[in-house]
Amino acid sequence: MTVTLVTGASTGIGRACAIHFARKGHRVYATMRNPEAGQPLLDLAKAEGIDLRVQQLDVNDQASVDACMRAVAGYTGAVDLLINNAGIGGGGAIEETPSAKS
Repeated sequence: MTVTLVTGASTGIGRACAIHFARKGHRVYATMRNPEAGQPLLDLAKAEGIDLRVQQLDVNDQASVDACMRAVAGYTGAVDLLINNAGIGGGGAIEETPSAKS
């Protein structure tokens, strides 16, 4: 089984990716800042019998990222596919952008 983690999955492209990969047989962790926003995804997963779970993740908060990855790794052992759809606004070349907030 392929374990897929999708960031920014509460709406839009992230939500569509989460549904798509779950329908293809992946175990999907649909992540979002506010897990309550994932209830429609959970309802759809239940109705369709697909393997989709909601996990809290705020990509702006390193502690949240670490906690999410520890939790998912604890459930599955590893993440096979990451769809990093959540974004942090900013400008400039990625190579010159520090990962820490300034």
